[in-house]
Amino acid sequence: MFYNLNSSNNFNNHSTSVINICKRNLRINSSAVILLDVKKLSASTVNVYNSALRFIYGAILHRHLNYYDIPRLKNEYIYPTILTMQEVQQIFDAADSLRDKTMLMSVYGGGLRVSEIVNLKTSDIHSSSMRILIRQGKGKRDRFTLSLI
Repeated sequence: MFYNLNSSNNFNNHSTSVINICKRNLRINSSAVILLDVKKLSASTVNVYNSALRFIYGAILHRHLNYYDIPRLKNEYIYPTILTMQEVQQIFDAADSLRDKTMLMSVYGGGLRVSEIVNLKTSDIHSSSMRILIRQGKGKRDRFTLSLI
């Protein structure tokens, strides 16, 4: 299995940090507290450290590790800010041209990312089915999104 280069680099960096924690003989529970409270890392980042620790103990050190000692943390979910209809209309009205307004409406209505709207072709818009084909979006995957315009 091949991983994204950034993911591999992150895992290597986290593994190195975990090895340093092991060298200092810190307790696993206190390490999580340090990562969360002192370093102010997010729950998802602490979970990456957690995975690195499990890998090092199991695959490299061949030592048993009680997984209950290092539970996985729940990620905090923050709801997005919802714009009012007036705010959305103000954004659309601020566009200088019909092309810009159409792009803004497609981004907002279809949930497109900036890179996706930049690479969008006219042939990708399926007006009969009210769908937009996104080619090579996030994760280099193709997907369809609904067009609400």
